[in-house]
Amino acid sequence: MAALLAIVVILLGAQAAAPAAPASSPKAPAAPAATVLGFPPYPGALSLRFSGDLKVNGVPADALVLHTGDSQETVLAYYQEKLAGKVFPLKVHRFGAGSAYVSFYDELSRTIRVLTVIPDPAGGSMLVYSSMDPRPLYQKKQGVPPPALPQIPGAERITTTESNSRGDTSHSAHFLLPGRTEEQARATVKDAMREQGWKLMADDALDKDSLVFEKESRMCIVRIGLANQGGAAGASITMVVSQR
Repeated sequence: MAALLAIVVILLGAQAAAPAAPASSPKAPAAPAATVLGFPPYPGALSLRFSGDLKVNGVPADALVLHTGDSQETVLAYYQEKLAGKVFPLKVHRFGAGSAYVSFYDELSRTIRVLTVIPDPAGGSMLVYSSMDPRPLYQKKQGVPPPALPQIPGAERITTTESNSRGDTSHSAHFLLPGRTEEQARATVKDAMREQGWKLMADDALDKDSLVFEKESRMCIVRIGLANQGGAAGASITMVVSQR
């Protein structure tokens, strides 16, 4: 289940970090609530970006993105203190470039509750809350990227998402290229994207681990890192395709 959690939160985090339209900028403080998808509300957090329908490998999920001026460490410490002894099992894990998550399984609703904390280059942190019933995921075969997503040869352990927010649909995929270094994975992705008609807009435009491509009215953000999923080591790839 830990690998599943990591995949879900990486995809949600990638969508939250994608360039947003002006209307998606932080709004007024969120209204007080008993919980935020099962988590205690974080003091002073602002609503940021995502509200809409989300599916992971075709399975519905709920997601909400907030923003705080506090650091990742402050947010993690807050939730560890708030949730200690109240939920089981409580997991805190770090992955990728500075990202981390706090998660637990809610037996009453039979849902995974996950909070991903992602440092914001502009300051503070993005808080990506998500909740979903994981049982259908274990009954499905490995995800297959939809036609809207580029096809990368050699991809394994594929998980896909589809989200609809304000009438715009975006697609995401997370997968492993086994036995590849980051440099080898970048070359593989660039070659495959070029062959499928995608133009490289920028190399490292967002950060040192990202590539940005465009094709007609669509933009694709690709993030590359190293991972070890279930004993399989290689390059971890997350890509998000949305309308420009």
